[in-house]
Order: sequence, then C-alpha cells, then structure tokens
Amino acid sequence: MSSPVATILLSNAQLMIERSIAAARALEVACSIAVVDSSGHLLSFIRQDGGDGRVSGRLP
Repeated sequence: MSSPVATILLSNAQLMIERSIAAARALEVACSIAVVDSSGHLLSFIRQDGGDGRVSGRLP
C-alpha cells in the first residue's frame, strides 16, 4: 500500500510566489518563479516583466 504524499496548497504556493517576488525586488532582478509539488507537477507560475525561463536556484 502506498503512503499518502503531502502536497502544497494553492494558498501556500501563492505565498511562496509573493515572497520570491519580494526577494527579487530586493535584489533588483526580474525573474520567473515556478512552484511544483514533490512529483514535479506545476502548481503556480509567474514571470515578471523582463524575467526569463532560466533556472537559477531551488529552495530545499
């Protein structure tokens, strides 16, 4: 029997996006931000004006 997999709620994904935008503004950079679940499925995405699709970091 498989174990249940914890997932991220949309409200939590949106909070992650908001905090990431604040960090990007503090660094004065534009970025693209994606939040995925443990299986790699996209939960939320935003691209700031001037941001591109390159991956430059990952949160644990």
